[in-house]
Amino acid sequence: MADYARINALILAAGEDSPRSPVIDTANDFAYFGCDTSPVKVVKVRLSDFTEVGSITCATGEDYLTSAVIDTVNGFAYFGCFTSPGKVVKVRLSDFTEVAALTFTTGASTANCAVIDTVNGYAYFGTDSSPGKVVRVRLSDFTQAGFITFATGEDILVSAVIDIPNGFACFSCNTTPGKVVIVDLTTFTRLRMICFLDGEDYARCLVRDYTTGVL
Repeated sequence: MADYARINALILAAGEDSPRSPVIDTANDFAYFGCDTSPVKVVKVRLSDFTEVGSITCATGEDYLTSAVIDTVNGFAYFGCFTSPGKVVKVRLSDFTEVAALTFTTGASTANCAVIDTVNGYAYFGTDSSPGKVVRVRLSDFTQAGFITFATGEDILVSAVIDIPNGFACFSCNTTPGKVVIVDLTTFTRLRMICFLDGEDYARCLVRDYTTGVL
C-alpha cells in the first residue's frame, strides 16, 4: 500500500451524471456505472486504459439507478431503479444491451440496495421504504419470487452484504439509531435485528470481513 495514490479521473459524456451504482467485471476488463438520472444511462468503462467505451439509455420510466449487482458467470448485470413501484433493469454484458426490465409488485418500491447469490440463482433488493422490504428476484427467468417486510422502525434500507456459504444477507437502515437486519436466505425470512447505540446513527454503508465474520 506504499504506492496508494490517486492515479487518474475520467469525465463521462454529457448527461451521464451521478454514477451511483457500479459493478465490475475484472476478468473481462470492464466496469459498468448506472446513473442516478432520468432518463437512465449505463456507462461502460474499460479498466486497462480507463476510458469510456460506450453507454446505453434505458427505457422511459426506468429511472434513477441506485443499486446494482453482476453475474459474471452468465454475463448479466442488474440495476435497481429508485421508482415506485421498484424496477430492475437487466443488461447483457456480451453486447452491452438492455434485454429486459422487471417491475415489482404493489408494495415493493425503490430498489435502493442489492446483493446477488449466483450459486442459488437469486438477487435481493432492499427498498427505501418504511418499514423496509427485501424483494427476491429469480435470475433464471427474471421474475419476482416474493418479498418480505421488516418490522416497524426498520426503515430505509441503504446498503447490504451477503454471506452465501452460511445463507444470510444483512441490510442496514438509514435510521436513528442505525440498525442492521439479518435475513435467512434459505427460508427467506427476517431473522433478527441489531440496533446501534444512541448517537450511532444512519448506517449508510456496510461491509463484511469474511475471514472473521465481523460486520
